[in-house]
Amino acid sequence: MNTDTTDTADPPFLVALNLTRRCNLNCAHCYLDADSRNSDASGELSTAEVCGLLDDIAALSDETMVVFTGGEPLLRGDLVELVGHATGLGLMAVLGSNGLGLNDRRAADLKAAGLQGVGISLDSLDPGAHDEFRGLPGSWAKAMAAFDTCRRTDLRFQIHFSVTDDNAHELEDMITFAKDVGAFVVNVFFLVCTGRGEKVTNISAQTYEQVMRRLTAAARNETEIMIRAKCAPHFKRMAWQLDPDWPITAAHGYEAGGCLAGSRYCRVTPTGGVTACPYIEDEAGSIRQQSFAQIWRDAPQFQALRAPKLTG
Repeated sequence: MNTDTTDTADPPFLVALNLTRRCNLNCAHCYLDADSRNSDASGELSTAEVCGLLDDIAALSDETMVVFTGGEPLLRGDLVELVGHATGLGLMAVLGSNGLGLNDRRAADLKAAGLQGVGISLDSLDPGAHDEFRGLPGSWAKAMAAFDTCRRTDLRFQIHFSVTDDNAHELEDMITFAKDVGAFVVNVFFLVCTGRGEKVTNISAQTYEQVMRRLTAAARNETEIMIRAKCAPHFKRMAWQLDPDWPITAAHGYEAGGCLAGSRYCRVTPTGGVTACPYIEDEAGSIRQQSFAQIWRDAPQFQALRAPKLTG
């Protein structure tokens, strides 16, 4: 079988740009091992380099979604310029943030530049539990302020909820809260043990199964808000078991629940390395040495993910 996808690889549906390792939090599960100690921006892609990367992405497809994330992307002084450049190319620009630096002026500037939405992390409705997990007292209150900012500036936002043994019981309450504050999506992330997350015990198999069943039922029955499972390959199995006729059981791509790493999704590190996803450290190349298109189409790591040698 010919597994050469050089000329046939579909363009990425989603590209995550880790703009920086700098952060104003110190989250226990951070895959990038980012925190406030990483105050040195040397080595990060420059404004010109990021804009060149965006040009390359748009040349493959101007329908690609670009997620500006970090670290904390709001620590980049050129973020509005980068969002504007992406939008000018036709790309869909969104932001992944902890919300601490999102005030009315920045939100308005980002929206004017074309930002389509922001995902804000919230891991508990208990302020103390959230602050402990995120490593900074007061971070819960600042996340609440960020939701207020989004509403005042009419910037669409979603909530990112990372499941742990300590907060799994809050799933349904978090969905209700998200509706109450005006979020349009709840993304439920299941821990991938990389970066500092290697030191965080993952939820048990039993808890995983229980949470997935509750999550699948909520996603099936909810009509006011979208609920999505992230890094949860069992979601589609659960969906089929709940309702074989549910359209998502026959879906493909982003909404199907499967992993898109290397096939329709990749990540670019703060220094220009390209990996299949943020949780995979193996770099397929560097945009400082090759074009993004060349890496995307030709990297052996990506080709292997597009044509897996499955047995059984």
